[in-house]
Amino acid sequence: MDNVFQGVFYLFLIMILVKLSQFAYRVLRERRYMKELAQSGMPYIDKMDGYQFEIYLQALFQQLGYKPQVTKKSGDFGADLVMKGKEKIVIQAKRYGIKNRVSISAVQEVYGAKAYYKANQAWVVTNSYFTKQAKELAAACDVTLLDRANLQKFINEVNPFFKAREIFENITPEPRKCPKCGQDLVVQDGNGTRFFGCSSFPSCIGKYVSQGCVRMHKADVEKLYDKVQVGTPVAITYSYKSFVDLTNVYGYKFKGYKLKKTINVITFKIWKTLNLLALFYYTLLQSLKKIE
Repeated sequence: MDNVFQGVFYLFLIMILVKLSQFAYRVLRERRYMKELAQSGMPYIDKMDGYQFEIYLQALFQQLGYKPQVTKKSGDFGADLVMKGKEKIVIQAKRYGIKNRVSISAVQEVYGAKAYYKANQAWVVTNSYFTKQAKELAAACDVTLLDRANLQKFINEVNPFFKAREIFENITPEPRKCPKCGQDLVVQDGNGTRFFGCSSFPSCIGKYVSQGCVRMHKADVEKLYDKVQVGTPVAITYSYKSFVDLTNVYGYKFKGYKLKKTINVITFKIWKTLNLLALFYYTLLQSLKKIE
């Protein structure tokens, strides 16, 4: 009997050690990943615009002995960079949001650029990932794909002199125009991040100049901040319907509306009854005056 208990005890001890080992491995792997992420400067690459990303890649490949040049903004024939060294390489730089995957069109364009520039290799470099179709075509066309994980590894191997943070902070983003009002877009800072905003803001609030952004005054935002939870669905629509009717259209219920509606109905009925009584009393007094 003692041997059975002893065996169960050792088995339980082994299970605990295995779990602890798995936990320690995950912690170490996560720390290693965060360290490599910081070394590669990927958080700053994620904040760059397309132009800054191209400049960063240019500096990266210069350190490898290439002499890259940024192609013209129009008529680049599918290549953002043409790098000349031991071989000629054409590259498309795709600075995307992590959730947005690079599609098959990028592979098609850089493959055409390879022929046009008479290059030896064609690359697509992104801080995001590729679609399944893009990977399949790249394999068939001998196009090199550098996704987020491979780019991070590549940067750490090169260990460039110019870091991503320096490029992000010192290179001015490419000038842009507001697609609606035509005014200049300017770089604005907010909560530690930089973004493009229209130079005419906030005069554009209340006008049809947005392509999906909800424009509000700061005071209104502060009023709503504590009332609206993160993840609340937002429906942007143009309608003459009331707010309550719109909530029903989108499958939501306006909290407290039924009670408020009931109170309003009761109040209206009381008000209507009092008016009828007042009218009746006034008519009665007029009739008594005539009798007298």
